[in-house]
Amino acid sequence: MGMGDILVFLESSGEERVETNKGLLTEGHRLAASLGGKLRAVVVGMGQVEVDILEQYGVCCLYHVESEGLKEYCSEVFAWALAEAVKSIPFRLLLFAHSDRGSELAPLVAFHLGTVAVCACIDVVARDGTLHYVR
Repeated sequence: MGMGDILVFLESSGEERVETNKGLLTEGHRLAASLGGKLRAVVVGMGQVEVDILEQYGVCCLYHVESEGLKEYCSEVFAWALAEAVKSIPFRLLLFAHSDRGSELAPLVAFHLGTVAVCACIDVVARDGTLHYVR
């Protein structure tokens, strides 16, 4: 359970948030299907979540991390909150957008989870159950 699941970090603010999230959900859905897993999504902060979009892309679970301390963006606080929230969620890959926030959070979250972040990828390919990152 969960070893093929893809977890997508959704942007919770910004002008192009919806289009960015649609792109991530498209990629997450493709990878989850190729790995025989499910698509999950996580959002941190007090921003809006477009539930109808999540349903269109087949998201099975949404994890929304909210707190008064998350009203204003602070990379260290958001990264810690996100890492703590996903520690108990089974997933194979956590996808971030190649945005300012995603590029800042990915390595911080990876550090908290004791793993690595592969940044600035132009593609991720699942072949025989193995993920290959194209930069």
